[in-house]
Amino acid sequence: MRWKKAGECLKTVWHTSAPKIFHVKLHGSIGHYLAIAWVHKPLMLSTPTFPYFLLFPQGKWNHNNSRPALNAGLPIFLSTKQRSPAMQIINLARLNRAFSTVIEELHFWKFYDEKLSKVEIYLVPFGLPHGWQNYGSNHDICIPAVSMSRLAKLLGFQACGLTDVLRHEFAHALADTHRGLFHSSVFTDAFGDTHSSKIEYEYDPFYFVSSYAAKNTSECYADVFMFFVKYKGILPARFDTLPIRRQWQFIKRLSSAIKQGKSRW
Repeated sequence: MRWKKAGECLKTVWHTSAPKIFHVKLHGSIGHYLAIAWVHKPLMLSTPTFPYFLLFPQGKWNHNNSRPALNAGLPIFLSTKQRSPAMQIINLARLNRAFSTVIEELHFWKFYDEKLSKVEIYLVPFGLPHGWQNYGSNHDICIPAVSMSRLAKLLGFQACGLTDVLRHEFAHALADTHRGLFHSSVFTDAFGDTHSSKIEYEYDPFYFVSSYAAKNTSECYADVFMFFVKYKGILPARFDTLPIRRQWQFIKRLSSAIKQGKSRW
């Protein structure tokens, strides 16, 4: 697996005033970061503040001693009165540790075959979700160093750990690289609709392992896959309902099919 430079997944340019570049030490983090700060200065404001930050781990995204592109990603809003950012920064060390854990799990269940091994991981500066998989294009997975979804934990919403994010996104990557096993009646029988369905359901724990799983069928599958791998194939008692048992059984059958090298059922 090779790491890509930041900005290869994020192409949006943030138009604002001239940036200031400086080094910062983030509370609770290892190493220094290069921070690029922007400000929108109102006409009646005499002293500008710099609430918009784009953070780069120094020496990670700043390759060959060159300055990072100012349009490499989207800035995030952080109050200058805070002692430290209100969300954790994902760096390469943390991502590598989580990646190693998940890859070991995928190997155990024979999911990590030649096709899935070609999926690459991108560490990008900023994103709204915890992570995403480029379904239908290059198959790759993007994990933002700073995610607005992680901020939700401070607001009382449930947060998702990095290893769970990777398990979930690898589930999408598996479906993307083994479409014959997912565009099938076997999948539809297990999840009640096609993998490509975009119908959103009302969350009911009798049918869904999480509230996010009710978003659509593909997310339902990805969360079931995440829990299956996390709990080593053992169905937790809280998930022991007929619909979820069917979904769980599909993941077991999927493991056997990939182990046998099947492209279709």
